[in-house]
Amino acid sequence: MNSSARAARTTMLLALGTFVSHPCPAPAQPSNAAQNPVALPAEGLWVATRRFGPPVRGTLVITREGSGLRAEISGHSVIVRSSGDDVSLALPDSSGWLVARRSRDGATITGHWIQPRIMSSGQKQASPIVLRRQSAGKWVGEVVPLEDAMTIYLVLRKRPNGALAAFIRNPERNLGMQLRADRLEIAGTELRLMGRWNGRDPERVLAAGTARERDFSLYFQGRGGTFDFRRVGDGEHTDFYPRGRPTASYTYRQPPALNDGWTTASLSAVGLSQDSITRFVHMLANAPMDSLASQQIHAFLLARHGKLVVEEYFHGESRDKAHDSRSAGKSLATTLAGAAIHAGLPVSLSSRVFEVMDGGRFASSVEKRSITLEHLLGMSTGLDCDDSDPKSLGNESTITDQDDEPDYYKMILALGTVREAGSRAVYCSASAHLAGGLLRVATGRSLPTLFQTLLAQPLGIGRYYLPLTPTDDVYFGGGIRLTARDYAKIGQLYLDDGVWKGRRILDSAFVARASQPRFDLAGIRYGLLWWVIDYPYKGGTIQGYFAGGNGGQLVMVIPSLDMVVTFYGGNYGDYTRTLHAQRNYLPTYILPSVMTNAGRTRSTR
Repeated sequence: MNSSARAARTTMLLALGTFVSHPCPAPAQPSNAAQNPVALPAEGLWVATRRFGPPVRGTLVITREGSGLRAEISGHSVIVRSSGDDVSLALPDSSGWLVARRSRDGATITGHWIQPRIMSSGQKQASPIVLRRQSAGKWVGEVVPLEDAMTIYLVLRKRPNGALAAFIRNPERNLGMQLRADRLEIAGTELRLMGRWNGRDPERVLAAGTARERDFSLYFQGRGGTFDFRRVGDGEHTDFYPRGRPTASYTYRQPPALNDGWTTASLSAVGLSQDSITRFVHMLANAPMDSLASQQIHAFLLARHGKLVVEEYFHGESRDKAHDSRSAGKSLATTLAGAAIHAGLPVSLSSRVFEVMDGGRFASSVEKRSITLEHLLGMSTGLDCDDSDPKSLGNESTITDQDDEPDYYKMILALGTVREAGSRAVYCSASAHLAGGLLRVATGRSLPTLFQTLLAQPLGIGRYYLPLTPTDDVYFGGGIRLTARDYAKIGQLYLDDGVWKGRRILDSAFVARASQPRFDLAGIRYGLLWWVIDYPYKGGTIQGYFAGGNGGQLVMVIPSLDMVVTFYGGNYGDYTRTLHAQRNYLPTYILPSVMTNAGRTRSTR
């Protein structure tokens, strides 16, 4: 890799973070070839999906039984533990847990359902649940855990020499970019998918399996095991393409008004060109999927003057499906901190991290004692934490890809300092995660509870999934899942100076401080877990700020145009595509669609 390519890759890594895992060992080489060879699998698109759970879902019923409580779900019947208003239960075989609290009047039991580690991220997930009293001593609610599945698309094309070229697309995670497939080989009935880990290591067997008459199987070690592939028919609808097939027509439709807080309108009603946006969405709907580097947009939403005017989904995504925000979830740590400050909880941007977290036990130097919450949110702690440096003790993979110490906070607090706090920003996922820890300790409340009460309930966010560490703390390094409409609310909250539908959630001064650029980080200006970028516009310059995540996750706020732009994407691990929407789509397609500023007049509340 030449220096410019290496620099570009480092920029993407620093800018948005990435899911990094240890390379899986190569599967065993196939044994002696079978005596009866079969034809190579045909050219074209092949797909395999494995579903791993969830093990428990459905209606949860809690009933009073004597002086105690009993719960029933999915054939399980277990005792409910209660202490005051706190309510909890654990199913056998660690197949699910409830952590909740009963309201003072006993009408509801509100909390989170914890499901076991999912395959795509390797993390437990917390999802919200509300059980409502149906009768005396009986509460009923729905457990809606995250679907745990992995899909692998394998595209095969015959080369002039007869070999089958191959590439992988994996919509849930980084598999396509990690296992950089080159070709599929066959020896008798035995198959070998050949390629290079991350495109850099020596060529190796990425997966091995068996060819049959009409289909084949491949075993991916550490990625879910054996996947059974079938060929997608030439005329078959498939989520591999943005809208089911290589070509699709598109007609603009105003988003529906739902009971989620969003007011909707047409493009023309907010001064945007319907023709321009229609051409843009048509391009997304017909984007070629002919290589590993093809741009994958999963969702595109646009709001202006407080109204949602575009809502489009691709590759099988939908408004009801919560999507992985990856490192864009870091910005929720800032948002939660701001909400806690506005709520009057005992925390501020000047809260000293080591004093709050452990009474100064790990604060072995003046430098460490000076680190504040604001330094954490600005990634300027001075700790030995650099996600672009594999030798850094605070590197995200060093902390999360180990099993010896389940308490990530303890590992982060034990880091030494390499510079003065506040002197420089260095991309460090551990900073965002530790910010969550400070909020938990300072307020005395669990992070799922803080998220639910300070953000989800006031914003009307009913479906979300919080990734949990081994100690059941929310991992704020990235990976929170929200629906696209709820994800866009975060941007609208900042655009409206901390107010959502007339309710103040963040102080106006906090919004200004979080979105103010203070450091240059990998070539992009940085605020408090928000990135800041300028665009040329009509002979001048306008500024926007965004939450961004690996794969193309984006919430962009453009105050001068009273606009929020939201993208979900699937180019995980592809650093040339991760920033494509904000660097290319915004200035090339979306900003030119603005015809007039007529509409709502923004005011500072």
